Amino acid sequence: MTPTVSPEWLVLAEVLEREFRNARRMLGAFPSSRLEDRPPDCSHTARELAWAFVQRERLMLYVLRGRTSDLGKPAPEQCSTILAEYDEAHRESRRAIARLSPEQWRERISGPAGLQGWETASRLDLLWSAWKELVHHVAHFAVHLRVARQAEAARETADAHALSTAG
Repeated sequence: MTPTVSPEWLVLAEVLEREFRNARRMLGAFPSSRLEDRPPDCSHTARELAWAFVQRERLMLYVLRGRTSDLGKPAPEQCSTILAEYDEAHRESRRAIARLSPEQWRERISGPAGLQGWETASRLDLLWSAWKELVHHVAHFAVHLRVARQAEAARETADAHALSTAG
């Protein structure tokens, strides 16, 4: 029996969903009080990186639908607002993915292609490029999360020590 191979766009949809869940889990675990932190050797704050997740979803929407909204919108101050916007952008992406025909996946369009700016490629190739950028931002955010958790643990230890020596 020959194994069945999923079309590449189905594989991409599964990969995007898995990456969304991973990024969403990290965003939900991030201490809101640490959003403006910038670990050494990182050029972005945690808030800026979290907002990049939303922007990547919106760029994917551009590739999927040919239009998007709120691309130039500044990052909200609250983590809960970033999470809500990320959830909504992802829902829109999932709906747009479900509507594409195999021919539309292969259609060549002009769209965002990472650091190269804009290029003409298939929707599928442009979305793989957006996924790679998302993975890059998620990896950087993981560093922020680890540093934030260490800082929170150190603060809690210092607070506990101050309470125990105050009495």
